[in-house]
Amino acid sequence: EERLGPWAGASSYPSSSMTPGLGEVTRGLEAFRRQFPHVDEDALDLFAAEGPSSDVVVALGDMQIEASTEASKGGVGHLATRGCKVRLAEACAGEVGSATHSLELCFEGGGAPPRCGTVLLIEGLASCVGERGSTDDVSAAIAVPSGDVLALELHGDPICFRICEYGMHELRVLTSEGRVLRSAFMATSHLGDFAQALDHFHGSCDWVWDGTWTDALEEATIELLAALDTHYAEMEFNLSQNPFGGSLLSDIEPSKRRLESSLAKVLEDHDIQSMGRVCGAVRGVLSSQSLLDMFSGMFGGVAKKQPIEESDLYRCVIAFERERHGSASQAKRTEIRDALSELILTADAYIAELGPGQSEDFVSRWRGRL
Repeated sequence: EERLGPWAGASSYPSSSMTPGLGEVTRGLEAFRRQFPHVDEDALDLFAAEGPSSDVVVALGDMQIEASTEASKGGVGHLATRGCKVRLAEACAGEVGSATHSLELCFEGGGAPPRCGTVLLIEGLASCVGERGSTDDVSAAIAVPSGDVLALELHGDPICFRICEYGMHELRVLTSEGRVLRSAFMATSHLGDFAQALDHFHGSCDWVWDGTWTDALEEATIELLAALDTHYAEMEFNLSQNPFGGSLLSDIEPSKRRLESSLAKVLEDHDIQSMGRVCGAVRGVLSSQSLLDMFSGMFGGVAKKQPIEESDLYRCVIAFERERHGSASQAKRTEIRDALSELILTADAYIAELGPGQSEDFVSRWRGRL
């Protein structure tokens, strides 16, 4: 403690300080955990107590190389890595005094965003910073989605940084000339990829129809409208016998009106936008009916006993969707198949990532019925 002076004990080291251009930068143990992810926690705690001096950073850099090399041979603590080169944006490189200077990040393997848990191996930071007056000053940092700005201690290529959050990150560099250079990049995850693929698949299905009107599609649309009226007339009669019927109908009525309006515009104008809105309206109707079926016992059994999947309305929805997709162009149908393939791949990757005890119900359904 006498050798460490005022920084004796990791908790006593000032964890953050304001750096002009970079923001309130966090240094010490929290930043060390990201930059030296393979180094033992006890060693990080000890060195963090000494403060982020150049000697400490060099020592930690050597330990990181040694520990990551050992882990890559199958040892404990192996982490996925991805190369990342940093350089000045070519369009601005000659404008020395310009405020439009920016950084360009080139990820190994293409432009796909890095995943959570990946350790970036960053090269080229020192050349972007230039000659510094003091090697102990903060010249580079990464702002993470939580709002924290974590320092990157320069010690030679590559500089590591472990990504732990989903969302937008920003690399910030303070050059020796006082300019601040920035470059934002997205970090994703298998769950994020799955959610994006699911959204893309629903979007492709909603807007598959591109204007080709057929007699079969017209007939299916009319039948769906008639089945919708019949289904809600029956449900209104059943709910009228219950004191809560009016309240239940008021919750379901908006979905019915939205679907009726969209179907009417499709019949009248053959409108592509209205056809796309039909899909969302159908999902709203089926969801409302499913919730009513789920709680039908609470309302004295007044709701329709027959499951929605066995109703005429559901049969007409399937027939309508079959004709809608059948009248779409080959390019649109190919787009849906591609979106479905992407959805299956991302779901498989997400399932493989889940550990024991996580989302077991979803895993079993994905490997079974889904």
